[in-house]
Amino acid sequence: YTCLVSTPSDTQTKTTYPVVLVNPSAINTIIRVGRPDDPTTPITITPTLSQPVQLECERTSLFKNWYTGGTTVTPTNGLTNKPGHIRILSILSFSPYHAKGYTCTVNVSATPLSTYPVILETPPAVPVISPPSQVQNVMITKNGTSLTVSWTPVSDPVHVLLYVVRYSNDSGTGTEPQPDAMKRSGITDTSTILTGLESSTTYFVWVSA
Repeated sequence: YTCLVSTPSDTQTKTTYPVVLVNPSAINTIIRVGRPDDPTTPITITPTLSQPVQLECERTSLFKNWYTGGTTVTPTNGLTNKPGHIRILSILSFSPYHAKGYTCTVNVSATPLSTYPVILETPPAVPVISPPSQVQNVMITKNGTSLTVSWTPVSDPVHVLLYVVRYSNDSGTGTEPQPDAMKRSGITDTSTILTGLESSTTYFVWVSA
């Protein structure tokens, strides 16, 4: 931020570098390392995508910084490395770009370097399941005021959990029933019986997986 001050005699500028922190309640993941009792073995974290992440190197020392790939982390792609008593590595919105190893290096007086590695990983991809194929060979048998509806299993039963039968005396759009059509859901078999129907009435039936 630049503060511009104008006086009758001259104009001066003053540039400041404020440290702007994210409200802690809005941060999805906070990892704190660098304390004397913290392990120096790698810590693996899987943050939520598109959520803020904050890594904090807390230990008081003569020198501390965050590194990745052997170089100091520089502000880029929503990632900042804030100096101070607690060295804060802030990721505004976690993405696959940020999925890598980060190391907080501490050099305490009269002691060798201590490193505290943190590995950020992307969540596993959610498998995409295609919708099941269309139900085939629907057969309807009349028995008084009831209808027995049967069909053959779909060709990809591994993706099918339940069948749904809708029926109405309205033809709907032909391929789809009206929203107020009666529905029989939660069917695990390949047949069902529709009861309580009105006599001398034409019914339309739709079966889906």
